[in-house]
Amino acid sequence: MLDWRVAEAWEETVAEVTPAGPRRGRPGRRWVWLLALVGVAAVGLAMVWTLWEGPRRYQRLVADVQATADLELWAWQRGDPALFETLLDPTAPVAWQQQYVQEFRLFPQRARYVRRGTPQVRVEAVEAQADLALVTLRVQVPDFPSGPLDYTQAFPYRYLNGRWARTGPDARLWGATQRLTTPHFILVYPERDSASVQAVAAEIEGFYTRLRADLDLAAPAQEVWTIYLTLDPPLAPPREAAPRSAYLSSPSLAQLPYGLTPSRHLKLALGRWLGAALIQDEAWAHPLGGAPVWMLPLAVGEWETLRWAGGDPDLDTASIRRRQHWQSLTQTFDAVPPMLSVLDYVEAAYGHAGVPTLIRAARAGAWTWDELTPRAFNLDRDHFETDWLRYVEAEIVRLPAPAS
Repeated sequence: MLDWRVAEAWEETVAEVTPAGPRRGRPGRRWVWLLALVGVAAVGLAMVWTLWEGPRRYQRLVADVQATADLELWAWQRGDPALFETLLDPTAPVAWQQQYVQEFRLFPQRARYVRRGTPQVRVEAVEAQADLALVTLRVQVPDFPSGPLDYTQAFPYRYLNGRWARTGPDARLWGATQRLTTPHFILVYPERDSASVQAVAAEIEGFYTRLRADLDLAAPAQEVWTIYLTLDPPLAPPREAAPRSAYLSSPSLAQLPYGLTPSRHLKLALGRWLGAALIQDEAWAHPLGGAPVWMLPLAVGEWETLRWAGGDPDLDTASIRRRQHWQSLTQTFDAVPPMLSVLDYVEAAYGHAGVPTLIRAARAGAWTWDELTPRAFNLDRDHFETDWLRYVEAEIVRLPAPAS
């Protein structure tokens, strides 16, 4: 019998002298690597196809929607609202079909001129989701009677019967209802308006405080205002709102002068509504209240709103200024724009505190300019008017020359 130690040594010797044969890999591992390479290649091809086909598919989508927009414009050029109605989605809410027909009759930009120029309509962007698409149209009218027009507006379209048809807003495009609160405001809005609402909410408390101060109202108490952004047709009758609440049309549906953002549009709409809401219970600040200066507090709301929103492209301030050099304070009775330059002058001459001083005097019963300027600034109406018009003349000199 062999000693176990001898047997072990013998096995080690054999292992040393026996030449090593070629290693044989596992066949399964080769297939794993091969399948991995095939997968990577497939992903790469898919990415290349997406990069190549994606833009082409979007271009076809834009072309298809543009074909519908061209038909809508052709119907307008023919003056044929019945033809335009056939291009609408028959399943759209009746209120929205009526909205579109009304806009068609007042196109472009809800104009009421007999001659309306030669509109050009181009698809600016399309956001598609299944059979729905949100289409941004850009409308340009170089020969519009009151000056060139250039604005954008978004419309929902639905794909049916082989073409795109204008339809009503759909929750699939606008998203779920959201809610945002600040110390004095509750904002309820569709998800699509989130960016606009967040931009406004970041500044609304400061605007609210300034507006109340300019209207000579006490510092804001614990009152809360609720603002609902709706998908209602903009030309439809407004909803009846509870006290300190308002229903405003979503800025994503608005006609926006080219370059005006939805958030700025929302500031204009919200600021104007709030300026009127803060003084709605003051009898003297209404046209039938018996005060010739009844427009003053509304003008203050507009004045602060324009500053907050960075101006309103639809308000031709330069033309208003040029007309004012032959106007008088009496002509500010029933129009806000002329009153804006009065407030500009008051701020320039008496500091910002002059604005609430003017409101305070009017609220105390100085309802005519003959009473108002002496009580507010210890200056008779004629001298105030002369200084105001001199200020307007100086502003006109600084304005750019009007377009020929």
